[in-house]
This record gives sequence, C-alpha cells and structure tokens, in this order.
Amino acid sequence: MRIEILDIIRNEVPGVIKDLICKEFRAIRDNISELEKSVKYVDDKYDDIEKSLSIATEDTKYLKTENSSLRSDLKDMQKKISIMEHDFAKQEQWARQQNVEIVGVPEKSNECLMDVLTKIAENAGQKILKLM
Repeated sequence: MRIEILDIIRNEVPGVIKDLICKEFRAIRDNISELEKSVKYVDDKYDDIEKSLSIATEDTKYLKTENSSLRSDLKDMQKKISIMEHDFAKQEQWARQQNVEIVGVPEKSNECLMDVLTKIAENAGQKILKLM
C-alpha cells in the first residue's frame, strides 16, 4: 500500500506541479502583457509631450526673434518721429519768419485779411491792388 501511494504521488505530483506552474506562468505573462501596454502608453504620452515641448520651444524662439525685431523697428520709428518733429518745428519757425504782425488792430471773428490790409493801407495813404 505504501508503494502504491508512492506510485500515485510520483505519477500525480508532476502533473499537479506542471498545472500550478502553467497557471502561474499564465498569470505572469498576463501581468507582463499589461505592463508592456502601460509602458507603451507612457512612452507614447512621453513622445507627445516631447513633441509639444519642441513646438513650444520653436514658437518661443520665433516670438523672441520677432519681439526683438519689433523693438528695433519701434526704436527706429521713434528716432524718425523725433527727427520729423524737429524738422517740422524748424519749417514752422522758418514759415513764421516771413509773417508780419500788426499790433494795435483789434481782432474780429470772421474778418477778411484783405479787407483789414486794405483799410490799414488806406490809413497809411497807400493803395493795394486786390487780387481776389
């Protein structure tokens, strides 16, 4: 009987062990498969983030370059405006050098300059030809 039990154990135990090992290997394979899927997902997300970062970096470089260019253009325009304002002031001053200021004649709204000049000339004993 003892020998029979040993024979049964010898015959059955390897099969049971094999079944247990197969079940464990299947579980391990399933776990590895899930881990591989997770790693692939993380890898894909990492690639997406890396691409986004690369695009953002390029955009930032472009914007910095554009900003620098715009600042330079602004400085140039400010210099040109300053020069133009100075030139305008000089031209305005030059134009006023030819003006005649008549002191002591009251100013009236909507008066005609030619009429005022004609009256002044008459009072001074001079004649002015009207061109208008």
